[in-house]
Amino acid sequence: MTNIQFDDKTLSIDKNIQISFKYKISQVLYNDRLLFILLEIPNTVSMGYDEAHNVFAYNYNGDFVWQIGSRKMMDNTDYVLITLEDENNLYATDYLGRRFKVNSITGEVSEMRIVK
Repeated sequence: MTNIQFDDKTLSIDKNIQISFKYKISQVLYNDRLLFILLEIPNTVSMGYDEAHNVFAYNYNGDFVWQIGSRKMMDNTDYVLITLEDENNLYATDYLGRRFKVNSITGEVSEMRIVK
């Protein structure tokens, strides 16, 4: 069984793989293939591409797989929550209360629902 831990800006996989991020890790979810990481973006930083696309996927070897894709409109706000349903249905909710379905293999964003 794989041991996954995170502390501040570092994700550890089985104690021999460490991945460092620019911002603090807020959540880590995983399925049998990938780890999904949500970074906490401070409200004191300018909202650039990396800040507005703050969900990432890595494999269990520590290799980068994807950064979440662009939204069709208002793509300049960060994500605040990720959920994984039925092992492969990944959802990301942004600061505006919009819940997006995310392709867990590619990181592409599709369906959107308002949840606030």
